[in-house]
Amino acid sequence: MLEKVKPGAETLRHFCPTLSRRYQAGRPAVYLHDCHAYLEVGTQQVWIKFCPYCSVEVEKEIRP
Repeated sequence: MLEKVKPGAETLRHFCPTLSRRYQAGRPAVYLHDCHAYLEVGTQQVWIKFCPYCSVEVEKEIRP
């Protein structure tokens, strides 16, 4: 599931459908900006294709 980080912004945050939000809170966040998915680890962005938690291809998810 993708949700907007801020209203009007292009960046979307991925929430795993199989994990609860409480469980995801302590893990690095997965974002989708334009057509590039990335994992935010501290101040670094690691480009990914699949979510490391639920194996969904983030770029192919339906956008809101």
